[in-house]
Amino acid sequence: MEENVSDQPVLLQVEIPPEVMQQEVWNLETQLGSLPGVTTDLQEPKDLLAMTLQRVEKEAIEFVKPFAQAIPNIQTVKRR
Repeated sequence: MEENVSDQPVLLQVEIPPEVMQQEVWNLETQLGSLPGVTTDLQEPKDLLAMTLQRVEKEAIEFVKPFAQAIPNIQTVKRR
């Protein structure tokens, strides 16, 4: 009996960058899971600590940016 290529299981591993929002990943999983013959299996990255630190660093930089941009506009007040 000859098998069609579509009958053979195919494993596709997709690495999603840490800056992608978790809700977007879940939405994609839902969309893929609704396709006939497609199953999904979400897994955390192996180096979760490094990924978490990268995300925290990026968020900290974004938080500080407005303050850093405002510093040149601050005028010093001379005390007498």
